[in-house]
Amino acid sequence: MKQKRYLLISLLIFCLFVTLQWGYANTTILSNYRYGLTFKAHTVNQDQRTSLDLTPDRSLHLGNKFSLSFDIKLREELHTYGYVFRIISDDTSSCLDFISYQLRSKFNFILNKGSSIVENVDFIDSTQIVKDEWIKIRLDFTEQGIKISVNEATQMMRHSFKDFNSLSFLFGSNRHPKYYTTDVPPVSLRNIELYNQDGRIIRCWKLALHNRKGETMDEVEAQRAIVQNGIWEIDRHYNWQKEKSLKFDSKKFQCQNLQLAYDSIGGRIFMVLKEKVLVYHVDNKQVDTLSVEKGEPYFGVSRQVIYSAATDELISYSTEHPLLSKYNFATHEWSIPSTWEVDSRQHHNRMIDPETNHLILFGGYGRHTYNADFVEKGLNDGDQWQIISLDSCITPRYLSAMGIEDKDHILIMGGYGSRSGKQEESPQNYYDLYRLNIRDKSCSKVWSFFNEGEHFTFSNSMIIDTVADKLYALVYNNDRFHTNLNLCSFDICTSKLRKECNLLEMSVG
Repeated sequence: MKQKRYLLISLLIFCLFVTLQWGYANTTILSNYRYGLTFKAHTVNQDQRTSLDLTPDRSLHLGNKFSLSFDIKLREELHTYGYVFRIISDDTSSCLDFISYQLRSKFNFILNKGSSIVENVDFIDSTQIVKDEWIKIRLDFTEQGIKISVNEATQMMRHSFKDFNSLSFLFGSNRHPKYYTTDVPPVSLRNIELYNQDGRIIRCWKLALHNRKGETMDEVEAQRAIVQNGIWEIDRHYNWQKEKSLKFDSKKFQCQNLQLAYDSIGGRIFMVLKEKVLVYHVDNKQVDTLSVEKGEPYFGVSRQVIYSAATDELISYSTEHPLLSKYNFATHEWSIPSTWEVDSRQHHNRMIDPETNHLILFGGYGRHTYNADFVEKGLNDGDQWQIISLDSCITPRYLSAMGIEDKDHILIMGGYGSRSGKQEESPQNYYDLYRLNIRDKSCSKVWSFFNEGEHFTFSNSMIIDTVADKLYALVYNNDRFHTNLNLCSFDICTSKLRKECNLLEMSVG
């Protein structure tokens, strides 16, 4: 049986990177990133479930009074019951358990003495013990008892600890000789803190920075905790995460020229085929399939569509034609029939100016020629394409990155082209940055640098952080088929380059 040809689409959502290193965490930096430790629970076998040992080297000696606090977030799974922690005395005479049962909106704190139960305190609150929200837990240990706080709710319980001078703190799965467990609840933890009898913080595990061995250091005295089989949330800012794979019969759907657009406000990614439009929702990872009842987008080599938030339409365009083809989500129709042609502006940059609602293009390649054209058109059908050459300022090119700096300026970085615009006359990679005023069409060169390493060029868009004076762009080697995609930052003032993530292998044609 002849094997069908398929087009595989992988959507990868990437968040900006924070350096992973030992030392004191910068709380200002961490506040900008998602961090914490997510526990693998009943969806994996017992050997793959998460454990966190705060006392791998020695038990803690905490005197006659101390406090423990941390944040916990519950997630919904089929089985939600399990041990958040077990605090065990070295002589194993006493053990305090914290059990979470998200399905019933219930927490239990149970004090064991030998084989007897000293006390079982439960919190049942469907308004406070909820999924996907951080809940504050605090336990204040004194000789008289333990005060337990779940957000604002508090209860007291008795205990049977002789003292607090030899305690082990085990979260999730553990292999303790007596109090072992593999019942792990589907939770995430962060900001584990211990306070001494004077109220001074003596341990702080943010559960953010870690090494490859699963060790994470306390920020007060650099005491290690050990994690096995955990999911570090901060790694999502460093590692590529495959969100979805879609497979199509390329003959049936004629998707060799698949076109992509995105809705940055609504969190949608659009995949435009001839017979349908797929909509990927970033928040819930669902895919909707929309039919095409009439018309087509423009198709051709390197055709592009763009999403208009002002009109909630997909817009397909060709600078060779005055009319735009617009996809109406209500009627499932494109506004015009399509034509197929060779595009003279392949791999150009594009944006919709939110101030004027104009479609703006820059650069591109076609018919063995590079250009440095600034192209503009209003989104009304009667508007004409306005083309202004900027080759007196910017070398003709394609494969550049473009981003919005403010309401009047865009930045254009790098690309591949030649001084004359002719493909046969010494084309090369460019490593430079230009600022373009989209009102009066003036431009100025910000910087350029000499690349002594491997050749690379840029993805179509870049993110501009005007507060930190940083640019973020995806780069890849354009001199080979099998290459790597990397996120890099560039200093707007100095051009200093920094690689910000793990490599992602990819192939380009």
